[in-house]
Amino acid sequence: MTPALEYDAPTVAQELGMSVSKLNRVFRAMYAASLHSYVQDKRLECGAKAAHFFYLNFL
Repeated sequence: MTPALEYDAPTVAQELGMSVSKLNRVFRAMYAASLHSYVQDKRLECGAKAAHFFYLNFL
């Protein structure tokens, strides 16, 4: 996953050839989270790793 990219449901659904409602159902069943909250969590994880990396390099 590239956190800088936009992962909006309509675009992802179109790329996968399914409706937004089906994407949301399938995604929630697989990951127990909405696409939006999953992407937010991954971006936060990536940001935390980057902050930690930069912090360690400035010590």
